[in-house]
Amino acid sequence: MRAALLLAATLLACLAPAAEPLRVCIRAGPKSHGPGGHDHPAFLREWTPLLQGMGARVEGGESPPTGEQLARTDVVVIHRQCGADMDDGERARLGDFARRGGGLVVIHAGIAASHPRGLDEVKDLVGGAWLPGVTRWREGPMELAIATHGHPLGLGVADFGIDDEIYYDLDLLPDIQVVAAAP
Repeated sequence: MRAALLLAATLLACLAPAAEPLRVCIRAGPKSHGPGGHDHPAFLREWTPLLQGMGARVEGGESPPTGEQLARTDVVVIHRQCGADMDDGERARLGDFARRGGGLVVIHAGIAASHPRGLDEVKDLVGGAWLPGVTRWREGPMELAIATHGHPLGLGVADFGIDDEIYYDLDLLPDIQVVAAAP
């Protein structure tokens, strides 16, 4: 899960200058693949103490965050299979959260859906969505090129190699800023 290094960089950038601890809610899900892949419960188990060790307040689980949880959260990390599969209530709560300035970090299959219902809302919420039948993936070694060296997340970061899975041909909003990509 070396691609999670970008998550660490993002959250570290948020933690460093903060006077108050960053409040993180991790929305995980059940394990969805074989050994070594898509182990969402392990991500929750491992990243909770890691982020807490850096001074963040962390809570989370496999259930959607409640309104009360979101009220005490600065950033929601969505890392679960078909993370775009949300009921109307969860989608509305996350929309309210984002409109008040809450941050969303969507990892891997957190942007995918098992059906097209709600994909437009998810795209508007996070900047892009998985298109069933269009979006593809590639697994294996690849070079990750930092696309925006002027963006705070790309400052001082050199291109690097990973052995992971990457999605492409996503349905992206025209005004999003891509931080890194595999050419």
